[in-house]
Amino acid sequence: MILTELAQGLKPVDEGVEWFEGLSEGDQRKALHALVLFCGQASTREEDVPESIASSGIRPTQTPAVMLTKGRQQRACTAGHLRPVRRGAAA
Repeated sequence: MILTELAQGLKPVDEGVEWFEGLSEGDQRKALHALVLFCGQASTREEDVPESIASSGIRPTQTPAVMLTKGRQQRACTAGHLRPVRRGAAA
């Protein structure tokens, strides 16, 4: 899959952008969904986040960067302190 080849540096980013822009809206959504799943499975470390943001070319204030930074901090703070909530169940 092209997402994997892009992540491994086997294909240039420009080629990935061209591929993505050539997809229908529905296929773009499917590709982004797959990318989210890949990211969720990656074994990233906290110290990987700043370098990843810097190498991506996005500003640290843009939503994806903020989500990475704040999301990882929030998960670290709440890990082990949440319990599953069933719909319709009293909190």
